[in-house]
This record gives sequence, C-alpha cells and structure tokens, in this order.
Amino acid sequence: MAKARGADRASGVGEAIFSQMYSGETLSSWQVAHEMSVRPEDDALVVSDTEKYSWHLLRLHDSAFLFRLIRMKFLLKFCENSTANFYIHHYGNLDVAEISADGNIINGGISKDVSVNRISTDLFDIEVKFLSCHPTLSIG
Repeated sequence: MAKARGADRASGVGEAIFSQMYSGETLSSWQVAHEMSVRPEDDALVVSDTEKYSWHLLRLHDSAFLFRLIRMKFLLKFCENSTANFYIHHYGNLDVAEISADGNIINGGISKDVSVNRISTDLFDIEVKFLSCHPTLSIG
C-alpha cells in the first residue's frame, strides 16, 4: 500500500490532468450537435435555438472525458429575449444541470456540485462538477 500512496503523491492526485479554456476562435471546437445556430461575437459565442423539435446542443468530443470527474466553468450571458434555460447535458435523458435565465438552478441533475453566481443583471459565473460516463461534453 505504501507504493500506491507514493504514486498518488507523485501524480498530483486532485490536480487537473487536462485543462482548457475556450474563448474567441477556440470556441469553434464546440460543434453543433443538433438544431442550433452559432456565431462568434466579441470573444464569445452567441448560440440560438431553431424552431425545430430536437436537441439543441453544442458538443465537444474527447475520449479523455470518459470516466473522469469533470469540472466545467462558464461565463454565461442570456440574450435579452431568451426564453430557454441553459443545460449542461450528459447523454440520453440525463442532464448534468439546468439553469434558468434568472440564475436559478432548476435541476441539479447528476452533478456532484453546481453553483451560480450573478456577476451583473444578465451575466452569470457557473461552475459544475460531475462524473462523466461519456466521451463528450454537451451544453445548450
């Protein structure tokens, strides 16, 4: 057992094995999975639903997400006429979390922890932690 503990210390357990910030051009790594339209604007990504009945998601694929504890942070601004909630989706019918345009956590889903901090009237700092059982991250 001493060997295992030594290995844990050496590998920095508790530290991120992968960290990536998406802003500006790197936001294009998130791909439309279903009925949405996206456009870059001022180092942000403006996301709009379509009227079609479907999942409205952006998705990021990476096998490194599978069976990992994921921490995602978002700086989220709802558009003035927004009627949709913000979802962090897992797969199938599992949501990680759902946040309304007024910043309330509507559904904690499968998240281990979710927090929403209002920065201004329409801007929120959101953090969510969850165990990923899928090789994708999905938001919408």
